[in-house]
Amino acid sequence: MRSLTLWGYQRMRLSITSDICAICGEDFESQKKLLHHIRFKEKLSQQKYFTEHFPRYDLYSADLIDFKNLEQYKTARFNRRDHISRLAKKSGDEDFQKWRRELFVDLLKERVERKNLSVAPCDVELRTIMMPSVSDYDRVFDSGYWEACQRAEINPRFKYYSPDLPFDIPMSKEIKGVMTICVDTREQKPLSFGPSVNTRSLALDWADYIPEKPYFANVVVERKSLPDFVNTMSGGIERFKKEIERANAVGLYVVVVVESPLYKAKQYRGRFSQAKGAHIMHRMRSVLAQFNNVQFLFVRNREEAQEIIPRVFLLKADAKKLDLQYLYRNGSFS
Repeated sequence: MRSLTLWGYQRMRLSITSDICAICGEDFESQKKLLHHIRFKEKLSQQKYFTEHFPRYDLYSADLIDFKNLEQYKTARFNRRDHISRLAKKSGDEDFQKWRRELFVDLLKERVERKNLSVAPCDVELRTIMMPSVSDYDRVFDSGYWEACQRAEINPRFKYYSPDLPFDIPMSKEIKGVMTICVDTREQKPLSFGPSVNTRSLALDWADYIPEKPYFANVVVERKSLPDFVNTMSGGIERFKKEIERANAVGLYVVVVVESPLYKAKQYRGRFSQAKGAHIMHRMRSVLAQFNNVQFLFVRNREEAQEIIPRVFLLKADAKKLDLQYLYRNGSFS
């Protein structure tokens, strides 16, 4: 029979990932068997067992972490995304700043390892999960997100400022001469651009909008309203992936411009659709994880899309290297 003294000592050392029951001390071969024991022998829900015996606390508010499911509870450090941003903005002594830097690097490492990512998440990904945004990393590290990626030993998806590679973002707002944009004939409500932009209706194979030379640099734009985006990321996901794969095969880079703020897409609840914002965002992240020739840019509305799409084309090949959502949020398109 287990010594109470020894069991008491071992119980203190148990972690949330342990396969030993924190109540009776029985050791199980797997987590699955432990969870079965908790439910049928101890007569407890997973929520009650883990929150009572392995309480976890929000690192900003010190409130108990909300239990949604076991996987979420094991890894969660915060209950709300705004708590992460508040922690990033919080002042403190050098020990606090060091702890915060280590925490933000750990969050990045864990995300990359858990999802088996080949590159660090971009801003639009970070803002849809319980992670610091690129702007939060910029506040915490002297050299911003680039430095955090270096410490986490993962390459960023896009080009961010670094001390070894400073760059001026070429966000020209004036079109020299006239830009001509080809518009797919299937666009039912084609966008109207400014006086410096001519449009030409053509049957396009890969996207809705493609600039002609000298602005063409293998960068094309796929325009989506919020309902279009939701439909694409739900029932149309496989077809969309094939389109991105086809574009990649001919060397095209696709910028998906969504005529809706990101927060509305995250909060989406369709009246007649089973698709929910969290599911849609998960699908979007899966596309980004699978393909390196696509990124998503959420803007306020259709009118703003009309202003921004020509500016994306002004970037030419740089649009492939820059985090457009991050630049948009920081006012570089304004």
